[in-house]
Amino acid sequence: MKKKIVAIFTSSFPYPAGEQFIEAEIAYWSGLSWAKVVVCPLFSNGQARAIPDDIEIFRGDNPTIARLMLFALRGVFSAIFFRELGFLLKNKQLNFLNILYALHSVALAFFIKKRGKSLVRKYGQIDVAYSYWNTEQAYGLCLLKRENAGVSRVVSRAHGYDLYEYRRKNNYMPLKRQFQKDFDALYAISEQGRQYLNRTYGFHAATTKKRLLGVAVPKQLSVASTDNVVRLVSVSFCTKVKRVDRIINALKIAAEKDTGRNFEWVHIGDGPLLTALRAKAEESLGKLPNVNYRFLGALTNSKVLDFFVDNPVDIFINCSEYEGIPVSIMEAMAHGVPAMAPAVGGIPELIDNDCGILLSTVPTENEMASGITQLLDRSKEYRLNARNKIIKNFNAHENFSSFVGEIKNMAFLDVDAESI
Repeated sequence: MKKKIVAIFTSSFPYPAGEQFIEAEIAYWSGLSWAKVVVCPLFSNGQARAIPDDIEIFRGDNPTIARLMLFALRGVFSAIFFRELGFLLKNKQLNFLNILYALHSVALAFFIKKRGKSLVRKYGQIDVAYSYWNTEQAYGLCLLKRENAGVSRVVSRAHGYDLYEYRRKNNYMPLKRQFQKDFDALYAISEQGRQYLNRTYGFHAATTKKRLLGVAVPKQLSVASTDNVVRLVSVSFCTKVKRVDRIINALKIAAEKDTGRNFEWVHIGDGPLLTALRAKAEESLGKLPNVNYRFLGALTNSKVLDFFVDNPVDIFINCSEYEGIPVSIMEAMAHGVPAMAPAVGGIPELIDNDCGILLSTVPTENEMASGITQLLDRSKEYRLNARNKIIKNFNAHENFSSFVGEIKNMAFLDVDAESI
């Protein structure tokens, strides 16, 4: 039996930086008797991370400004650009910035289309093109499928920034509505996200599916503190949308109210606001006798997981303005650490009041400080329930094995079942 070609399109994985969560899934694409798997990063700078030996990397030219300008010149006269202008005009969103935004997306989709043709020349017919993000990469693949140019089926996941229009500049997501009928399947990582795709962009309900991500369930758990210290951990990029400053404010309130306890907060992650957050922490927390804090900067995913095993952790805290379903929260809960996070995106499908604290969508610092107390009061119960929630719904082995099996069935749709 000839192996099917499955091409996985990423932003930069396995090259730096980011997309660490793909590491959990990529292992399930290895060792397949039925498929040849190729990873196709959009950007490929630096040293690639280790991936299974039987998975190849297709490395093309990065989409530089000069290259995209050439495709933009073509895009100005394209049908998809004019259709996008029509959408903007109809919805009273036609302005100079949105026109540029649309043209950039068209150029990037054309760039991906050209790269896809190079992929086809090397490997032959691509049976399933799988875009990890529902962005211009996915649209470029859809263009190849439309033209019967070597791509049989196109599937995509949809997470957060590639899903929610209100997270984009001017509340505008270019091109997505033009490709409603081109995807063979569009996999949202939450039920809320699936419904959003249908409601906002007009995708057919038969095309959109909920397919949860997952994390490995570790044998070793994090332990709770036993020395009258409350240990909190947050993991995020230091940007405005992550609202790490509110964690600092909430911790200050909690520590000032409960002077009989000591508090330790560790933040993992870097980003443009890291220096400012360190300064704010020093100003707000530095003089409190019962508070210690540390900024560890960026760590590899394996080192983050090791942190939960090697250190007592009582609470995982997130205060993001927007999210899909954060893998960082899943990983903490898998280690038995209860989490507190706002009810945005798909978080309510991960955290409920039996396994953590689900905050309001825009929580105040007082609400967060109260949540810390509530978690401590039911710590033992929450720790058990948090881990069980991951085992039941967000188990990497179950979710990714099932997902790969679904892609296999799609790859063989035109093949006699007896020959598989």
